[in-house]
Amino acid sequence: MRPPVADIGEHDALIVRTDYSDGHEPGWRALRAALGADVQLVDDPAWADAAPAEAVAAARATADGGPNVLFLADRTALTGPGHPLLAVTTLRPEDCAEPEWYAQEIEHGAEFRALAAAVEEINANLSIGNLGFEEFAAAARRDPEGCYRPAAGG
Repeated sequence: MRPPVADIGEHDALIVRTDYSDGHEPGWRALRAALGADVQLVDDPAWADAAPAEAVAAARATADGGPNVLFLADRTALTGPGHPLLAVTTLRPEDCAEPEWYAQEIEHGAEFRALAAAVEEINANLSIGNLGFEEFAAAARRDPEGCYRPAAGG
């Protein structure tokens, strides 16, 4: 069983490290440096190799029900250029008043890659309802490398 994640601030992004392979510590330090200030880091080897569903369940178990999205710092994030984190929606079908709303939210998938420099933009827009998860996922799908990149100037 994975340890619980701490309650996070209303507008903080949740980053869960899931890769603890030998030699990846410099990648973790670089990823942290590329993130904005409003992030909550889960850096505990007990989360090694955790599946997205495990992290989502732990995030949803927090007092306020957790964030709308969480980001996994897996092997790809620690070793890839720009540190492409795995962004995962925490929304479930039962969270939506209408089944069509959930289908729309995950129209382009329930997860996508996002560069570390884009985490703050994604989290802020989702927090205020300016953009939906599906819009970021669609942009990632259009990218030649399948990754959401920060908006120009962001």
